[in-house]
Amino acid sequence: MKILFHLSIIIVLLLQGCGFSLRQATLPQPLQVLALKTPDQFSPFTNTLVNHLKSVGVHVVTTKQAHYRLEILSESTEQVVNKISANTQVRHFTLIDTVQLQLTTRDGVVLIQPTNIRAQTHYSVNTQQILGLNSLLAQAQYSLHQDIAKQILFKLSARDVKEKLS
Repeated sequence: MKILFHLSIIIVLLLQGCGFSLRQATLPQPLQVLALKTPDQFSPFTNTLVNHLKSVGVHVVTTKQAHYRLEILSESTEQVVNKISANTQVRHFTLIDTVQLQLTTRDGVVLIQPTNIRAQTHYSVNTQQILGLNSLLAQAQYSLHQDIAKQILFKLSARDVKEKLS
């Protein structure tokens, strides 16, 4: 057991030493101070997005303080039943989250046209899991929010956005 522990520490140190790091978006300097306008400022998705923005060093401020504004125009969730087994014991679902966004200047000049960002996940529920369905659904939704927030960060750090800011 001690050998596995020491081996895992050595592997982590080697990976850090060789420069390995998880891929993370780096937003252009002008977007380091950003206003965020959402339909619901207290929604779980908005909280996830704010946390992701802060994790890459963005200061989320009021519209008056920022030169650029990220606008979440809409967010929607769709649950599709894919299949119900013959004995109705297992049900297969797809959960789809879609967020529409745009990036504008303080003066309203559109830098990123309204764009849809979409993520989906599949899950199955059997009759024994029916009572835990809400928990399973919440976990799936959280995962989709994380995915969409990461996609938004990569969209904001794209080369075409950087060119429009310079």
